[in-house]
Amino acid sequence: MAVYFERYVRVHRARVANEEYNRNVILRTEVPTAEEALRPLTDWPIQDISADTLERFKEARLVNKQGGRGRVAVNRNLMLLRSCFNWAIVPGGYLTATPFKIGPV
Repeated sequence: MAVYFERYVRVHRARVANEEYNRNVILRTEVPTAEEALRPLTDWPIQDISADTLERFKEARLVNKQGGRGRVAVNRNLMLLRSCFNWAIVPGGYLTATPFKIGPV
């Protein structure tokens, strides 16, 4: 996400402060791992983030109210995550697939 912010957000977006706030909320949200241990999303390797991880992220933000203000805030967080994953999928990029899509990219 740091690379995405430096190479895309700071270059192409006007409201960087809002994006940075959402990024910080996302990264500090503790999400249960497969072993049910809580880990902030900042500690997750990007390739370990799956559709299930995103569902658990939503649950953590909505049910536990970890830094959130409800569905609108969570949707903004997910929009930023989706944008980050889509940016990372380019020829020779960081990822070959995104957890937001089912099937081949």
